[in-house]
Amino acid sequence: SYPDLKMRVVEDYNEYRPDRIIIEKKSSGHSLIQDLKRHHKRMPIVAFKPKDKSKVARAHFASIVLRNGQVYYPKREWAKAFVDQCAAFPNSAHDEAPDILSMALIYFRHRFMLGLPEDENTDYIGEVQKAVKKKFYGG
Repeated sequence: SYPDLKMRVVEDYNEYRPDRIIIEKKSSGHSLIQDLKRHHKRMPIVAFKPKDKSKVARAHFASIVLRNGQVYYPKREWAKAFVDQCAAFPNSAHDEAPDILSMALIYFRHRFMLGLPEDENTDYIGEVQKAVKKKFYGG
């Protein structure tokens, strides 16, 4: 339920204190973004509105980073379960892990926190880059 989702985001933020909380701006994400920004002003919320609506296309775009070995996987049971869910995508009943990973990697690439040589030639410019530039740099 939505109240459970909101409570989980707040609890996870308080426990882990991430630099950014990336939330896809669709379905319950719209309300979640608004509620968190209104009632938890210190939380670093970033609205993610991907240019490509297809989860498979986003995963494909983000997978370049994985193939280049630029992601570290800790030797933990939760990490193994996360990787297994990503490896089974798109032929599994669950797509949360690959979708989360794709959003994060696309965000990092567009914020120039994670670069690849071919990034200079890509024409994939998502809404994340525009939103973050506007929010953090006044653009």
